[in-house]
Amino acid sequence: MSAYKLSARYAKSLIELAVEKNQLEQVVGDIRLFVQVCKQSKDYTAMLRNPVIHLDAKQKITDKIFGDNISPLTKGFISLIISKTREAFL
Repeated sequence: MSAYKLSARYAKSLIELAVEKNQLEQVVGDIRLFVQVCKQSKDYTAMLRNPVIHLDAKQKITDKIFGDNISPLTKGFISLIISKTREAFL
């Protein structure tokens, strides 16, 4: 599956869930923050894309960076993506 199709499927699912939970604005803000962090920190982006780094380490680093600054819904989504080894597509 192409990276575009994969990303689109995950994005669509996140948007649908956010609408269902009435948290769309919060999730949009969270994703903007995530994109901003990725743009500002090439090290973080490289870490996500590095297959040698264990998934648990990636999750812990992500939790430390974002902490309580993102909603539980967005945090769960990012955790799911990492657990499915799709974090390079974030």
